[in-house]
Amino acid sequence: MVNLQKPNITFSPNVCIYIRTEIQAVFGVGNAQTHDKYLGLPTLIGKNRKKTFNEIKERVWKRIRGWKNGIFSLGGKEVLIRAVAQAVPTYTMSIFHLPLGLCDDLGSMLFGFWWGSNNGKRKISWVSWKKACVPKVLGGFG
Repeated sequence: MVNLQKPNITFSPNVCIYIRTEIQAVFGVGNAQTHDKYLGLPTLIGKNRKKTFNEIKERVWKRIRGWKNGIFSLGGKEVLIRAVAQAVPTYTMSIFHLPLGLCDDLGSMLFGFWWGSNNGKRKISWVSWKKACVPKVLGGFG
């Protein structure tokens, strides 16, 4: 089905100009050269994948920054990390492979929130990130 309420259509470069103009005339829509996003995901991914998906990192950082670190117990922090911070990139990760550098940055932000900070200084992290990511049955945080 074609949604006639949509104002633009995008064509493959392989479609000849004659067919493009015919389709545009029949449906009464314009030609969009590119779409930045579709369903919240980028439509074109260039060579710099980390820059393309940097918005995810910013959204996670915005969420973490809004939480007051001192008022949560370890259980409360775990719930926030699992339910909110890890949920932000989940949809994108189901479709695209995120760059490892971006995943490392996200993990670093979450680990920093887990251990907390005082006046902008990071507190001591008593367990390495690799050990913390081990499943709970093997002694990690899950």
